[in-house]
Amino acid sequence: MIKGFIRFAIDRPILNHIFFILLLMMAFFAYQNIPKEIFPPSELDKVQINGGYPGASADVLDNMIVKAIESDLQSVSKIDNIDSVIQNGMFSITADIKSGADNQVVLGDIKDVIASTKRDLPSDMSEPTAKMMIADFPLLLIAISGHDSKAKLLEAAEALKSRLGAYKDLNKIDIYGDADEEVRIEIDERVLDGYGISKAQFYQAITTLSSIYPAGTIKSQGKIVYLSTINGEKNAKALEDTLLSISQTRIRLGDIAKVTYDLAQSINISHFNGKQNVSINTTKTKDGNAIKLSRDIRLMLSEFKKQYPDLIFEIYTDTSIWIKNRINLVSSNIFFG
Repeated sequence: MIKGFIRFAIDRPILNHIFFILLLMMAFFAYQNIPKEIFPPSELDKVQINGGYPGASADVLDNMIVKAIESDLQSVSKIDNIDSVIQNGMFSITADIKSGADNQVVLGDIKDVIASTKRDLPSDMSEPTAKMMIADFPLLLIAISGHDSKAKLLEAAEALKSRLGAYKDLNKIDIYGDADEEVRIEIDERVLDGYGISKAQFYQAITTLSSIYPAGTIKSQGKIVYLSTINGEKNAKALEDTLLSISQTRIRLGDIAKVTYDLAQSINISHFNGKQNVSINTTKTKDGNAIKLSRDIRLMLSEFKKQYPDLIFEIYTDTSIWIKNRINLVSSNIFFG
């Protein structure tokens, strides 16, 4: 049989050439269309629930929504462990799925749990979202640095994030070093003593301000009070004109304290070349072409940074380079073969 096949191939060289050319063409198109990954995204047996209420403290979020969701999740039989991380203004709950369970069925059950708790949430709070956790690797890490203020760096980062959002093959865009505005209330202790008001009474009055509800976390350092919030009045003068009810006395906030707005301490701190900066982490979708995305983003960035001549934009991690190096190795092996 083998001898007959060999004789058939020798007697018909043109047919062999046609098959060979067809094979080369199929290989070329396969090479063009095959996903080029170094660490492809993979779905984990975990469901992540994310939510938040801007300005709310961690304790408020825990009592208002997190405990209720955790309690209802106990009724889902295919869930194993439940871990929660709560920060001021946001929370994240991770539920492990038991081995052998259908992930999509469990995800649907968790979404039903979230929907049932929505009626107990404040009307202006967005419904928490649930999705399967995906293990992915970053595509690009972009550092933004300069001698300008932190607010200027964050402004440039938000503008760049908006531009990056136009790329449909980008899955996630995170800003590291971000910070919300914080109310800074500097107390005039002599005036406070003149009214016979203690700091504890003043703190209590601040938490009842409806214009900035939920009041968030109060931090005190000496005679300065920091109120973590991004809701409510953004004008310091208008906030100073707010009337407080303290010990049956109506007092204008500006008469006993000076109010300013400033950036809070960052939850995440990013450094590049030993200097604190703001960085952007991007990941792509499963079907995105890492090499093409990286090339397009670099071209966009070269034009975008002209809007901020005083800032430095640097790509300090680009995983598409690793992919290209591996592809070059494969290509050289193909040509050698």
